[in-house]
Amino acid sequence: MTEDFIGKNGRLEEEFVAAKDTKLHMVAFETMEVRAAKEKPYLAEGLAKLKSIMGKKDFDKYINSAENINISGNSMLILVSEEKKRTILLGRWQADIKNAFGVENLRIVGGARSGLDAY
Repeated sequence: MTEDFIGKNGRLEEEFVAAKDTKLHMVAFETMEVRAAKEKPYLAEGLAKLKSIMGKKDFDKYINSAENINISGNSMLILVSEEKKRTILLGRWQADIKNAFGVENLRIVGGARSGLDAY
């Protein structure tokens, strides 16, 4: 029975063809500073403060590479690509991030890269 799906040589012989989705397109990744300047100018002041605290190297590695940053009232959500980055941000710079953006609650979610390293 499995021969119907796998074939006699153990490989999948059926070809899959996906319909082209004209609504999807790829864009080059832009740093958080560049995206914030275009889409979320209210983040600019906090990003500048945080950059001066963290230093350019760490800021570029952990904040500029973030997938997204949102602020609502006194709460902030940062979405990063790796669980390791989340842990480092919370461990080293949690208080500095809160102070730079003037928020009381901070949530950092890691493993955004297709969820591959989220667990």
